[in-house]
Amino acid sequence: MYYDYLIKIWPYEHILSVGSQSFRAMSFHGMHADNPDSLGQVGKLADDLKHDWLQFEELMVGCVFSLVFEKLKPAINEHLRRYDLDCHDQLMLEKDDFEIIQDELVTRRNKHILAPHIDNLRGALTILYYMPPDSDHMHLGTLFYKQVGPGRPLLPKDMPVPFYAQYASSSSITCVEAKRVPFAPNTLIAFVNSIDAWHGQHLDEMYDRRGYQSFFGVREALLDRIFDAQSVRALTCGGAADAT
Repeated sequence: MYYDYLIKIWPYEHILSVGSQSFRAMSFHGMHADNPDSLGQVGKLADDLKHDWLQFEELMVGCVFSLVFEKLKPAINEHLRRYDLDCHDQLMLEKDDFEIIQDELVTRRNKHILAPHIDNLRGALTILYYMPPDSDHMHLGTLFYKQVGPGRPLLPKDMPVPFYAQYASSSSITCVEAKRVPFAPNTLIAFVNSIDAWHGQHLDEMYDRRGYQSFFGVREALLDRIFDAQSVRALTCGGAADAT
């Protein structure tokens, strides 16, 4: 199976600090390196591994995204308009209106609680692919939460760094667990990064929890179809809304 092959070529020594017994709880390494000397980046791998991982990325971006988008297209167009307080009644985005914002290999080893949050605000669609080294830790899958009570997450213009994921607790929003996806091999998850797409994860034991995640968002020229003008400026300036 293709999954088994990915496990064999997982660049373990490039994802976790070589020779260290004290690993970070969460380690995110982009598929494309800004710094070619950085540990964990695909650009640092040997040519054969680099080729394999870029082929995997091409499959996820070129094929999986297209299939997911067609399945979730109505939900994408319905839920994204909720980011703007003044709904865009004519909002109708197509696959070609999107681009990949970020994708990365992720490992979590130490005990860690990832509280309810929504993802990178440039990302409208999140795709996760589980790559566990075994089938014995199903309880470590992604948790999805239901919001109870009032509140909504901040708009980009109201955040110190508008790209970052934001947490329900920062807006005094209360969530309760609604669904847990088993952390099983060959599992793919896709969801719209809407204002109520609260999710997280509890790693309550030492375990090498591996996976791939990618964020797709509308092209920069179309951000004003979703966000207010100040939020668009915050996102495109790469900083706070008052950046010059």
